[in-house]
Amino acid sequence: MASIGAVIAEAGGPPENALDFDRLVTAARDQLTDVATEVGRSSITALETLGSVQIGLGGAQERFPEAVADMVDQINRFVYPGSLSGVGAGRVPDVGRYLSAIEIRLGRLPEQPKKDAETMERIRRLDAELDRFADAIGMTPDLIEVAWMIEELRVSLFAQHLGTRGKVSEKRIERALDDAVR
Repeated sequence: MASIGAVIAEAGGPPENALDFDRLVTAARDQLTDVATEVGRSSITALETLGSVQIGLGGAQERFPEAVADMVDQINRFVYPGSLSGVGAGRVPDVGRYLSAIEIRLGRLPEQPKKDAETMERIRRLDAELDRFADAIGMTPDLIEVAWMIEELRVSLFAQHLGTRGKVSEKRIERALDDAVR
């Protein structure tokens, strides 16, 4: 479904007439196999990383329950039944990167628990603001984009060497939140 959604979006959206339908059929014939293959590869990589992360979470639960709870909450935002369609084909590689960042965070947690807790609190503050706005106005496309920005900030703060999709900072997120509710 994620692959089909990507092909439909690339073709200009759902067809509104016979010409659009024919264009979509041609696009599907030309692109669907490649898109599905890439989504499959990215999702397999993400699932392998998720397995490793779940083992690490189990080992860290007793010593670092707050950090583990934070990571589990994060995972649950983008790994759930139907999540490939939910996040879309273009975000599947990002999910893999977010899971890799969690894996790196887990590896560093025993050495830097205080730094992890401080970083986690900075992100929780932004998550709380996002939740407050979403409760007030609903989860708009702009707020969904802010949620993705927060995930990118997590990568930036916990596993910077993985890189982010675009520039991200707490200030940029705060501005995007303000813009989203105007």
